[in-house]
Amino acid sequence: MRFCFIGHEFHRRTGSSAFFIDILKTMGDVTELHADPDGDPARNDALVRTLIASHFDCYVFWQTERIAERLLPLDLGRTFIVPMYDSSGHVPDAFWLKFVKHRILSFTRAQHERLQRLGCATTYFQYYPEPGPEPERRIEEARSSAFFWERQPHSAVNLAAVLAHCRALGIGRLLLHAAPDFAADGQRPASGLAGGVELSVSDWFDRREDFEAVAHAPLFFFAPRPREGIGMASLEAMARGQIVIAADLPATNEYVAHLTSGLLYDPGAPPERSALPPVDADMLARMSRAARRKAVEGRRTWLGDIERLKSILSDDGRRWSTTDDSAHFARAVRNSARARANDGC
Repeated sequence: MRFCFIGHEFHRRTGSSAFFIDILKTMGDVTELHADPDGDPARNDALVRTLIASHFDCYVFWQTERIAERLLPLDLGRTFIVPMYDSSGHVPDAFWLKFVKHRILSFTRAQHERLQRLGCATTYFQYYPEPGPEPERRIEEARSSAFFWERQPHSAVNLAAVLAHCRALGIGRLLLHAAPDFAADGQRPASGLAGGVELSVSDWFDRREDFEAVAHAPLFFFAPRPREGIGMASLEAMARGQIVIAADLPATNEYVAHLTSGLLYDPGAPPERSALPPVDADMLARMSRAARRKAVEGRRTWLGDIERLKSILSDDGRRWSTTDDSAHFARAVRNSARARANDGC
């Protein structure tokens, strides 16, 4: 089978879509193309021309649904749209109704349920990365520090808000990775004391090992953005037994359970009144273990679900049972509607 994977340019650096491409490679040949869906649409004209002249068995548009929209009049053939909630959660319903003839793969339950209500052919998956060996961490030593990668300084999840959360939780040291998604966003702050919190600042590392040495040591890990498509960084932190502190928004709140495997706060409230509760050492230890356990169990479930994903991608005709509550709910609604229609006859 010959796949064409059209991905987001930014993911070439982060590698966040690599797991999906690897699955495609087990099924056939994969041609990777990349777009810049966040910039001027004219920058993607050459890519669109390439796709117009292409002939593949299957096209996968990963967070590049705007490119797919431009190609709708062509009817390329078997096409999958894989949107990410952080970039498409605000898109109006009318946009998605254009894709009723295509399959949609949703990695966020909130997006999946919304698309179901619109009548779109959506299938839900929840991804977990390989958790790796369980790290050793002394709660009492690690609880005084946190890590935060400030990716969107102009969003509600920024340095000022995170510092306020640190003060509320009694976190005395913050390791700040000042490497925003767009280089022009903000100035790099200086290391030093910031509102009573010791601030240690870094930017891009030459080696991933150096980054991990900084990011993995603290007990607390602040999710870098308000909304996520999957939220790889937070999932990796959970696998390390770190306590993720995140905005109570998809997709992170679909992985993190408040006061069980992490901490969630209202991003619309002032950080000083975000209701993050005081937590003692015993509670922190329980949350750390729960986060690790959830990552391990989630990975096992995901590995068992890959066959279903391959079946859908290859259109092999197999039917799959599901424990997806939203799918059962949708079926219940359809059955009720049918019963009401029959009663009216």
